[in-house]
Amino acid sequence: MIKVMPVKISQMLRDNGIMKLYHFTDRDNLQSIIEHGGLYSWEDCAIKGIVIPRSGSNEVSRSLDRQHGLQDYVRLSFTRNHPMMYAAIKEQRINDPVILEIDLAIADKQNTLFSDRNATKNMVNIGAGLQYFNKIHLSTVIQNNPFNLSESEKEFYQAEVLVKNFIPLDSILNISDLGIPVSTSAGLVSTHYKTALQNKDYYSIFYDEVHDFSEGLAGVKRRDKWGFIDSIGAEVILCVYDNVRDFSEGLARVLKEGKWGLINRTGTEVIPCIYDHVCDFSEGLACVSKKGKWGLIDNAGTEVIQCIYDGIGDFSEGLARVSKEDKHGFIDSIGVEVIPCAYDDAFDFSEGFATVFNKQSGGYGCINHAGIEVIPCTYDYVFPSLSEGLKKVKKNRRYGFIDVFGTVVIPCVYYEAYHFSNGLAAVNEFPCSKEWGFINWKGSDIIPQKYYEVSGFSEGLAAVAVVQLCELYRRCLKWGFIDSLGTEVIPCVYDDVRDFSEGLACVEIGYKWGLIKRIGTEVIPCIYDEISFFSEGLARVKKDDKVGFISRAGTEVIPCIYDEISLYSEGLARVKKEGKVGFINRAGTEVIPCIYEDAWSFSDGLARVKKGEKYGFINKLGTEEINCVYDRADSFHEGFAAVAVYDIKDENYRRILWGFIDKKGSSIIRPTISEQISDGDYPDDDLPF
Repeated sequence: MIKVMPVKISQMLRDNGIMKLYHFTDRDNLQSIIEHGGLYSWEDCAIKGIVIPRSGSNEVSRSLDRQHGLQDYVRLSFTRNHPMMYAAIKEQRINDPVILEIDLAIADKQNTLFSDRNATKNMVNIGAGLQYFNKIHLSTVIQNNPFNLSESEKEFYQAEVLVKNFIPLDSILNISDLGIPVSTSAGLVSTHYKTALQNKDYYSIFYDEVHDFSEGLAGVKRRDKWGFIDSIGAEVILCVYDNVRDFSEGLARVLKEGKWGLINRTGTEVIPCIYDHVCDFSEGLACVSKKGKWGLIDNAGTEVIQCIYDGIGDFSEGLARVSKEDKHGFIDSIGVEVIPCAYDDAFDFSEGFATVFNKQSGGYGCINHAGIEVIPCTYDYVFPSLSEGLKKVKKNRRYGFIDVFGTVVIPCVYYEAYHFSNGLAAVNEFPCSKEWGFINWKGSDIIPQKYYEVSGFSEGLAAVAVVQLCELYRRCLKWGFIDSLGTEVIPCVYDDVRDFSEGLACVEIGYKWGLIKRIGTEVIPCIYDEISFFSEGLARVKKDDKVGFISRAGTEVIPCIYDEISLYSEGLARVKKEGKVGFINRAGTEVIPCIYEDAWSFSDGLARVKKGEKYGFINKLGTEEINCVYDRADSFHEGFAAVAVYDIKDENYRRILWGFIDKKGSSIIRPTISEQISDGDYPDDDLPF
C-alpha cells in the first residue's frame, strides 16, 4: 500500500513564490517579545499579564476579533506593505513600525486558520486546512502593493494566516537583525507560560514556567533551568537545560551552554548539544547548523549531510533545495547533490518541476528531477504552480501560458491573467481597459472581453461585474454569474457577491447580505449586515448589531440576540449578552447562563471560565468542576491543565507560581517547600489566599 504524504501548505506557498509571512509591530514591543519568547495573541497577553507597550490594535478591532472568535490568534499577512500598518501609523497606535518576518513552517501548525481577506470582514472565507487555503488569491497577495489591483481584488490583498495563541521566537526569522540583543536562550521558551495548583494546596506549585503536556511529558522551568515532568508530577528529566522544546516523535530539542541537541524520553542525549540550531524532524531528517553552515541529521544523530551549505529547504518530491555561495541546487535524501548549485534562485519541486532563475540566461525557467531545463530561463517569471497542465509565465510585462515541455501554448500578450479553472482562464488584454473575458487552452476567446471585473470559476460558475448607471447618474458595478459557455445564468443585479461554495453564494444589495443557489433562487433575502462562512452547517449572521446563526436552508436557528457568538466546540457555542458570557446548544437553549466575565471553548469536556478576577473550569451542564480560585489558567491538554496563583508579598512583590491539575482539580505535583525549595527561593510567609 502506497502511503500518500499530506501536502504541506508551507511548500505550496514556496511554490507560488511566497518565502515568508509578515507581522507588523512597533519597535517598543521588541524587548517584550524577546523576553516572553515570541509573539502572543492580544488575548493571551492579557491572560498572562504581558503588557504591550504599543498595541497595533484598538478597541474596535479587538471587539471585532471577539465577535469572530479570533481574539486568541496572532494574525500574519503575505505582504510587508499591509494597509492596516499604515492605518495604525496614521492613528498613532504605532510610531516606529517594524516588520517581523515569520517562517513559513508556522502555516503547517494544527489549528492555523486561513482567510481570503481581512479575517473580520464581511463574507470572509476563513477556516483551517487546504479547503480555505485554496481560497486565497495567491497571485494578488504576491504583488508589491495594492495600488494596481482592481477594486474588487484589493480586499483580497489583505488575506491572512492566523496562528493559534503563540509564535515562538525561533520562527521570527529576522529577530536578531532588529537591534535588540537576543540571548542564546531567549525565546526558544515554549509556547505558553502555564501553571497548576490544587485548591488550597498552594505549596504544590513551584515552577516558574511550564509547557503543555506533549507525548506524556511537560517542560518545566525552575531556577532558570528546564527539565520535564510526567503525568504524576515526577521530574523524570532534571532541570539542567537552558531551554527545551516539546517532545515530538519521541525526541525533544534541548539547549545547553548555547548549543542545541536532542534527548529521548528517558533523558538520554541521543544527539549531543553541539549545534547552533536544530530544526524539527521531517521524514526522518532534521536540519542542523554549525558555524553558520547547514546539514542534515537522522534520528540516530548521524550527519547524513555534512554542514557545508548556506541553507537547506524542506524535502519535496525526494529533493531538497540547497544554497552554497549564493547559488542554488538540489540534494537527495542521502546527500548527493543531484542538481549542482548553479542557479541564482530556485523554488521547491512541485508536480515534477522546479522554477529556477539563471541571471546569465536572463530570467526564470523550469527544470525536471534530472536537472534538465525543460523550460528555458528566458522569462520574467514562471509561476511555480501547475494549473490544468499549464504554467502561467510573464515576459515583457505580459502574461501567457506554456506547457511542461516548454512549448508556448498561449503567447504572452495579456496585460492580466488568472490561472486556468474549469478549462478557462480570465484575461485582460489591454492596460486600464477593464475588459475581462475568458480563453480556453488553445487561446481562443470563449467569453468576450466585456466585463469590468471577474473572478475565477468555482463550482462551474464565475462572478462577473458590469458598469451600470445608478442613482444620480453615478456609475456603479453590478455583479452576477456566468457559466463556462458565457451564459449569464444569474443576472448582474447585485452590489457584491462571493464565490459559490457547496451550492450557495453570498450576495449583497444595498449593504445587506443574503444567499442564493446556483440557479439564482433566493435562499435567504438580503436582510443581514454580515454573513460569515458556513461551518458544520451553520453560518454566523449579524443584524442590528446582534449576532446569531442560520442554517443552509436559510432558517435562523439561533436568533440574532447576542453581542458575540463563537463557533460550536464539542456541541456548545460561547455567547455574550449584556457583558456576560455563557454557552448555548445547537437548539439555541442557553444551557450555561451568561454569568461569566469570560469563557473559552470546551476542551476535553471542560471549559475555562473567568468569574470576577479568578479562573476555573465548568462541565457541559454548567457545574463548576474546578472552582474559580486561580489567578491564571489554560485549557486542558492530555488530561491536565496549567494553572497559577500569585505569590504577593507586598505591593512591590508579586511572583507567579505554576503547576498542573487534573480534571478533578487535584494537583499532580506534590513536593513540599522543605523538600524542593531552598531558603530564599520563596517567601517564608504563608501565601495570601
